[in-house]
Amino acid sequence: MKRFPGLSRATAYRDCANALSLFGDIAQSTKQGIKHLATEIVKDAIGIARIKNNEVAMIQGAKEMASINGVNTVDPDLPDFSKLEPNTYNISLPQNVISALQSMITGGHINLGGLVNEMSKHADEAEIIKDDESD
Repeated sequence: MKRFPGLSRATAYRDCANALSLFGDIAQSTKQGIKHLATEIVKDAIGIARIKNNEVAMIQGAKEMASINGVNTVDPDLPDFSKLEPNTYNISLPQNVISALQSMITGGHINLGGLVNEMSKHADEAEIIKDDESD
């Protein structure tokens, strides 16, 4: 706002938010760039260790790469799955559908194709109406 006199606080806020949305957070971009560069250096070191047949250095390089990329740590952006509650859906079915399902269960297996065919007998036909202007 100091650089552009007359620019309202709301407009400046929207412009900054739009810039972050478009270009991303520069601090995060720098961190990702450093992480990428460090990973590439470790990959090169592992390649040299492979040429020298140095298994210990290869294993150490793999550990370093995992450490750099946070493979060994818990991702803080993951949700806490222990706090998730299962959803319960109550489905109301007509009695003839319940009877059909119960009869299929008693046979030891369920043939959903037969159920769909049975239900299609009770379905209403849909009529497609075309708008003449969209042709």
